[in-house]
Amino acid sequence: MPSRRSTYSGICLLGTILWAGSVGLGQSGSDDDSTTVVAAKVIKVERSSQQTFIGTVQPVRKALVGTAVAGRVVDVLVEAGDPVNYSKKKEVDPDLAGQPLVQLRTGTLEIEIGAAEIQLQITEQGLEELLTKMPTELELAEAKATETAAMFDNAEAEFRRIEKMQGSVSTLELDQARLKFQINRQLSTAASISLKQLQATEQIRISQAKSQVAAARQELTRLQDLQQKYTIRAPFDGFVTKKLAEVGDWATSGQVLVEVVQLDPIEIVINVPQSYINRLQQSLGQGADSVQLDVDGIDQSFTGKIQRIVPQADLKLRSFPVKIRIANQMIGDSYMLQPGMIGRVSLAIGNEIEMLMVKKDALVLGTVNPSIWVLDKTGTSTTVSQVSVKTGATVGEWIQVIGDISENDAIVLQGNERLRAGQTVTVTRMETETIPKS
Repeated sequence: MPSRRSTYSGICLLGTILWAGSVGLGQSGSDDDSTTVVAAKVIKVERSSQQTFIGTVQPVRKALVGTAVAGRVVDVLVEAGDPVNYSKKKEVDPDLAGQPLVQLRTGTLEIEIGAAEIQLQITEQGLEELLTKMPTELELAEAKATETAAMFDNAEAEFRRIEKMQGSVSTLELDQARLKFQINRQLSTAASISLKQLQATEQIRISQAKSQVAAARQELTRLQDLQQKYTIRAPFDGFVTKKLAEVGDWATSGQVLVEVVQLDPIEIVINVPQSYINRLQQSLGQGADSVQLDVDGIDQSFTGKIQRIVPQADLKLRSFPVKIRIANQMIGDSYMLQPGMIGRVSLAIGNEIEMLMVKKDALVLGTVNPSIWVLDKTGTSTTVSQVSVKTGATVGEWIQVIGDISENDAIVLQGNERLRAGQTVTVTRMETETIPKS
C-alpha cells in the first residue's frame, strides 16, 4: 500500500503538471514558483503527560462592604455591575481614596461638629489670653514683691531706730513703729509667696490651657472621623456585584450594604487530587509555574501562573485547591473573564511519555484544527504538504503536536503564511535549536 507521502506527492505532481499546462495555454504564471522558507526538525522528547482539571473562575478579592455606624440611608450611588475605583495616589487621604458607594444621614452629627468647632475656638482664645496676660501678671507680682520688700526694709529700719531711743520716745510711738514693721513684714512675705506661686504655676497653667485646646481638637477630629464613616466607600478597584441597600433603609452597625469584587487580575481555582500534588510541587520547585487554560464559551486560550497550593485538602474528595492567576482582558466596559465561569487547566503532572514537539511559529492557525507544512524531497526539488495536527503540552516556545508526522521530519518554521500543497520551496536555513530540559 503506498504511503501517505508517496500518494500525496503523486497528486501534487499531477496538479503541478495541470497547472503548468494551464500557464502554457495563456494564463498568467511564473516558471519559477519557488518560495524561500526557514525550516526546522520535529523533536521527540520525554515529558510528563498533561492532566486536565476543571475549575471555577473566582475574583482575586471580594469585599462585603458594610457600615461601621448606624444611620438612615439617604443615597445609594451605585448599581450592580457598576465599576468602582480606588485612588492609589500618595497625597490622597486613605479614608477618602475610595469612590463613594452609599451615603448615610449626618444631620445630627454636623450639629455636634459645629459645637465642637466653637468649643475649640473658645479654648484656643483662652490659651492665647493666658499667654498674653501671664507676662504682665508676673511683672506686677515682681513689682509688688519689690515694693513691699522696700517698705518692709524702711519699716524695720525705723522700728530699730526708735527702739534704740526707747528712753526718749513715748511708748505709743514705739508701739506704732513696731506695728508698722510687723505689717510690712507680712505684706512683703505675702507678696514674695504670691510671686513664687505665680512663677511655679506659670507652666502648669499654660500646659492645662494647651491640654484643653488639644482635647477640644481631638473631640472635633473624632466627630469628623465619625462623619467619614457615614460615607461608605470602595475598598479597591473593581465592580459592584450586589447592591443590598435602598434609600430610606435603616442601616445597623456592621450591616453589609454593597459587595465589590476585583476582576483584574482574576483567578481560577482547580482541585488537584492528592496523588498528583507531590508532582505538582516538584514542578513548581523547578520554576514551571506557567500553565495553559481554556474557558467555556471563549475561543482563545489563556496563560496563567500558579499562585499557590492551599495546604488544606478537602476531606471528602482528598484534593487540594490550586489557585492560578490570570491577567484579565478588558472588552468594552467589562472584562472577558467573569467570576463563576468554568475553565479547564492542563498541568504536566502525569507519567513520563514520549511526545513530538515543534516551535509554535510552525503552526498555521485559522482553521478548525491547526496544521503544519512538512517538507518533501522529490529528486532535486523540495515541495510542501499540509498536515493537520492536534496540540498538547507547551514548554516555552515549543508545543506538542499529534498527527501524521514523525521525529526529524523537516517542517516550515518561517514563510508558511502563503504556501499551497505541492509548492516548490527553497530552504534558506535549517534551525537547530532544541527544546530546553525541564
